[in-house]
Amino acid sequence: MHIQWLAVFAAALAGFVTGGLWYAVFGKAWMGALGWDEETAKAQNRRTVLFVVAIGANIIMALMLFGLLTHMGGNGLRAALIASVLIWFGFVLPTTAANYACQNRPVKLILIDAFHWLAVLLVQGTVLGLMMA
Repeated sequence: MHIQWLAVFAAALAGFVTGGLWYAVFGKAWMGALGWDEETAKAQNRRTVLFVVAIGANIIMALMLFGLLTHMGGNGLRAALIASVLIWFGFVLPTTAANYACQNRPVKLILIDAFHWLAVLLVQGTVLGLMMA
């Protein structure tokens, strides 16, 4: 398999930006679901760790999505978007919901975080689908 690194990194960057935009919109609701206020959020400020983990997660997700598309013979936007939704529905949503339910997290937090990953996967799938076609 020949990895199209430009496509992978473009998808990872797009996913990272999507996450930033997502939490810019839903950040206050997310903090509220955690029971945090502005002061608590500032005390939890670990931006460097957060950015490194988020960038790493996006690179791994984009690389795995690329690999799945390549090995399944799927290329193009339609295949990438279908794969993105199936990965989210089959793996991301159930594991997020199960983990958060076991931690007694509010449903609002589950929805914000789980749908964040759907948005990321759809954006990554779009970038990969267009660049791999």
